[in-house]
Amino acid sequence: MFAIQGAGPVVAVLASVAFGVVTVVLELMFPDMVLGVLLNIVGSTCLLVWTSALLA
Repeated sequence: MFAIQGAGPVVAVLASVAFGVVTVVLELMFPDMVLGVLLNIVGSTCLLVWTSALLA
């Protein structure tokens, strides 16, 4: 949609940067909560991917 010929996935990069900025702001506002939630999300995603690869 917003991809320039040969420039790469502009929308995906902008979404990743926006997510990173929001995460940093939330980490500054709630230092005891955000990191644990993010690590749980990453861990569960890894388990889901490994399980689906195992079953494939």
